[in-house]
Amino acid sequence: MKDERRQHERIPVDLLLTYEIEEVPTGVSLKSTAGQSLTLVNISRGGTCFLTEQRLAKGVVLKISLTPLLVPGTMQITGKVAWTEDLEDFQTCGIQFLSFAEGSKAVFDDYLTKLETTPAEELARLIQEAEDMEEF
Repeated sequence: MKDERRQHERIPVDLLLTYEIEEVPTGVSLKSTAGQSLTLVNISRGGTCFLTEQRLAKGVVLKISLTPLLVPGTMQITGKVAWTEDLEDFQTCGIQFLSFAEGSKAVFDDYLTKLETTPAEELARLIQEAEDMEEF
């Protein structure tokens, strides 16, 4: 499960993630292999964490799509479920990033740098402005 010997700082975010199941390890059975759209709990340079109603298993490989509000572009990332924690109605999943599609790594680095270097109040203002622009 969660390990406090993490290499990368976790940054709380409210970002939409869409995933599709790309690979299920031998011997693992899932009730559904349909993808989902959901909101992240946090993100780091090495992975992410999210809540899902779908029960995933350690080792499942996901094709992840992220569209950040703060930088232009979409990120296509392949990740593997590193750990899960079952809650009453949801499951928390920790995802280790494995690879980035062409061009996605630059968008990801720009996004994380902005999150890491922008003061919290300024970040909240920028996110609100971006959300307001999406409504038009």
